[in-house]
Amino acid sequence: MILIFLVLAAIVVGGLVAEATSGVAALKWLTYGEGFGFNMGNTAPLIDLSVFKLALGVEMKVSVLQILLICSALLVYRKVR
Repeated sequence: MILIFLVLAAIVVGGLVAEATSGVAALKWLTYGEGFGFNMGNTAPLIDLSVFKLALGVEMKVSVLQILLICSALLVYRKVR
């Protein structure tokens, strides 16, 4: 349970800090990342019943800072466990 909390906290904090430092030239390398997923953007809906349209999709963006914080969270977990 602690491991899941630490990893999720690392992902959230890493994303927030990466967005906050995106304008700082010296920290630009921390924000580098790639996004991947399916049915992203303005694509056709998966279900169109004329009354409502339902589009489902998943997108995940991972930055360098998030990877570093996840590794740190795993090290902290090893020390706490």
